[in-house]
Amino acid sequence: MNIHFIGCEGVSMKALRRIAESKGYTTTGSDITLDGHNAENAEQADIAVYTTAVGEDNCEVLRARERGIPVYERAEFLGIVSREYKKVIAVAGTHGKTTATGFCARVFAPFRPTVHIGGAVIGGCEIVGGDGYFITEACEYKRNFLHLKPHIGVILNAELDHTDYYKDIEDYVSAFRSFADNCGTLVINGDDERCATVFHRNKITFGLGEHNFIRAKDICRTPRGRGFTVAVGGKELGRIELRTNCVHNVYSALAVFCVGYAERLSFDEIKSGLESFGGIARRFELLGSFGGCNLYSDYAHHPSEINGTVLSARENGCEKLTLVFQPHTYTRLKSLFDGFVNSLSEADRIIVAPVFAAREKPVYGISSHDLVRALINRGCKAVYIDSFFSIAEYLTETVRSGETVVFVGAGDIDKAAKIFASSLTD
Repeated sequence: MNIHFIGCEGVSMKALRRIAESKGYTTTGSDITLDGHNAENAEQADIAVYTTAVGEDNCEVLRARERGIPVYERAEFLGIVSREYKKVIAVAGTHGKTTATGFCARVFAPFRPTVHIGGAVIGGCEIVGGDGYFITEACEYKRNFLHLKPHIGVILNAELDHTDYYKDIEDYVSAFRSFADNCGTLVINGDDERCATVFHRNKITFGLGEHNFIRAKDICRTPRGRGFTVAVGGKELGRIELRTNCVHNVYSALAVFCVGYAERLSFDEIKSGLESFGGIARRFELLGSFGGCNLYSDYAHHPSEINGTVLSARENGCEKLTLVFQPHTYTRLKSLFDGFVNSLSEADRIIVAPVFAAREKPVYGISSHDLVRALINRGCKAVYIDSFFSIAEYLTETVRSGETVVFVGAGDIDKAAKIFASSLTD
């Protein structure tokens, strides 16, 4: 049987394709970044899988439907794949899904899980494992995570996003309530006010507050990253030292500790996995120091995530911070506009690139120019630059020793980071 993946170069689609091949299926794939799309590509397929970025009006999707073969959207196919495993661990939340999934992959590595993750784990991560555990990110966009029936589900947080689909915060949180209903055991952030409205008969709470069943206490910086004491039911079990600097990663680690606890792993087993995790690419990833300038890449594309990025930079001793920001989708920029202005204004300088449209067409009345104008009106030093090469040239001319530059966004802004890094090393 041949499965044809339409939009095969996406991170999720690559993982699903590898998993399908491990099950003995033959696969083909097409992508706009390869040879483009052609209806003939779907002629020999027995099953077709497509991404929302491609869309239902794609010529290959249409041809597959004309032929009468099964056609699945990526999230629907992920749900089908997950049912072939004994236990599904699914990580949901507005922020931190990829990092928490990476932590989980490391903790359960001795059991050879199969892992579906939306980013590259620093140090590597086995994607194809056995048929015992299936560990996956659970994306809330268009309620996609409702295709999953997890043995253990995780909700890291719930903050309005994907406003091209969800009408308001209540609509958004209602999706997480439905996700919780699908879970055998629910691990949930007890410090998040919206998570507090999600009920479950078998719930484990995590966080920093004393009301949580599993807590982190005495958080501090260490030579490797962050250290904290784990307390379960009020009893301290021991210290864990993460290799990641960002304080919000403590929440991700705690969530995964809960998963390990639910699966009856020992403290030492969980500790070993968490401490071996080296992080995710483009999550406040240090690309290097060039001419006294520290250069980072970060996937943040929501105001709260940008706040976390700025906090991480300041906690790492950054005194002069430049953010190079690429807004991700017009609807997100428009609906969370004030939040973006507030979070970006915490930097010393902001460079704004054109909007990365992703699945969208331009929305009338919103652009990167609007964001720059609002930042300038706030008294910020902000500029709009329309190309990655021009951004690199501008930075080369203006950056100074001791400055920290962070390229921020979920699109392809990391290309600009690589161009700039290359210009500094030439």
